[in-house]
Amino acid sequence: MLNIFKPERHFINCVVFRLSKLRVLSLTNARNLEANDLKQVFFHLKHLSSLYVCICMGLNNDFVFFVVQYLKQEASKTSSARRLPLSLGICNTSVTNNINQLEPVASSFSFLNLTVVANPVI
Repeated sequence: MLNIFKPERHFINCVVFRLSKLRVLSLTNARNLEANDLKQVFFHLKHLSSLYVCICMGLNNDFVFFVVQYLKQEASKTSSARRLPLSLGICNTSVTNNINQLEPVASSFSFLNLTVVANPVI
């Protein structure tokens, strides 16, 4: 498990991506990160089974939809290193509070456990 307070893109690229077997990543006060930075986390950390992101307004519904699509593709592979369902916890982001009721998220419970907490109303 790795918890990073105020993560920067450079630190993620240079340090975190080298921890290829990392399973749990927590990013607190991630104001400087964008959705594309977090998409790279999924591409590089093939063993990641839990991601928690707090205070990242660059994270929106499109990121969650990307995660669902990425995990669907990964679940169809016979040799995936990732443990499913992946736990994704997000707090104070631009993700809407009703994301769990929207498709394709609503039908993805077999490979994604999404928890949205205390997001501002958009």
